[in-house]
Amino acid sequence: MLGGWIRYRYEPNFINVFLDLSANEASLFKFLQNYWNISDEAFENLKLSSVYNGKVKVTVKDKFERLLEYPDASHDVAYFNKRRAKMLPPEFKEARNGSLIRLHEVDNAIELELHLATELRSSLKGEPGDLIDDVTGFSYDTMGLGHTSINDWTEFGINTVNEKIVGFNNSITKHFNKIPPFDYLAIDYKYFDEISQSINQSNYVRNKIDLYIAQNHSGQINKIIKLNY
Repeated sequence: MLGGWIRYRYEPNFINVFLDLSANEASLFKFLQNYWNISDEAFENLKLSSVYNGKVKVTVKDKFERLLEYPDASHDVAYFNKRRAKMLPPEFKEARNGSLIRLHEVDNAIELELHLATELRSSLKGEPGDLIDDVTGFSYDTMGLGHTSINDWTEFGINTVNEKIVGFNNSITKHFNKIPPFDYLAIDYKYFDEISQSINQSNYVRNKIDLYIAQNHSGQINKIIKLNY
């Protein structure tokens, strides 16, 4: 990790950002622990500001802060950190409007990569899905929750949970109605068990979602990939 400190501390493009980060020892330690050995390509990208749609600017400081926003990975930690850094803007963005891909969507993509044992890229405008495997040509959409969603889902007990489930299930249908159609929908079940436990009903959320899929998308079950199931 000392090598990482030297690598970042003496890089002219973000020396001021790194010095500001150094004022918070906990943030500095977390950043170096997670990202000290990112790839040279990701390191070069981190040094540059990015512009979306000609107006939305993501600065070097924004990129540092974005990396620090991620929750600690619970498995395959080195791979998550490597890919989170690689998927900084402008590497990954929404094909439809060029906007930033949300943090949990990046993690959904990484979970899918681990499942497929291959790296994916974000789709270009006009291509199907959110992610493309250039080796197989398959396209993918992903769905899941961020770690900050748990409180929203459980705020008022089972009533809130049921409302959120309806919204999530409707999103499944919206995904399958997208044009052009993609090949596979990857649903990340991470955090669903925690939400179910909060209302003292084991597997409640996943069972509701599985039932919806069986009743409404039985012909597309072979197009669904379940992650963290």
